[in-house]
This record gives sequence, C-alpha cells and structure tokens, in this order.
Amino acid sequence: MLTEEAKLGNLTEKILDVANNERNGLLIISMSAFLVSAGLIISFAVGNIAAFIGGSIVTVFGVFSIMFGFYVTIHYAHQYNNLLEEVDTIAERK
Repeated sequence: MLTEEAKLGNLTEKILDVANNERNGLLIISMSAFLVSAGLIISFAVGNIAAFIGGSIVTVFGVFSIMFGFYVTIHYAHQYNNLLEEVDTIAERK
C-alpha cells in the first residue's frame, strides 16, 4: 500500500502530464486553424481547378484536426479536474 506522500507524488506527476497533454490539444487547434487558412487561400487565390481541389482537401483536413484538438483539450481538462478532486479527497483525509 502506498503512503499518502507517495500517492500525492504520483498524482502530482499525473497532473503535470495531463496539463501538458491539454496544452498539446490547444497546439493542435492553433496549427489546424493555420491549415484551414492556408487551404482557403490556396483554394481561392489560385485560379486553377487543381489548386482549388487541393486547397479544399487541406481545408477539410484542417477542420477535422480542429475537432480532434477540441476533443483532446476537453478530454484532458476533464481528467485534470478528476485528478484535482482526488487530491482534494486525499488532503481531506489528512
């Protein structure tokens, strides 16, 4: 059985990992917004049909990446809150 100090140390490490992963989700969102912008610029700035199709594909990929980034961010924010609640319950027992 782990001591309270070991449990808190383990939870602290998990919280740092979860916070880092949540920031990665925000990074995914910002990079995806760049993809959407680049895809729209490629689609409409160049008068070529191939560029329009390629830009549309990049835009669609960017939109799906934004949705994935939101999912990652929300998922890890939920885990972060659960870990903080667990820390509170351990702190209340002391």
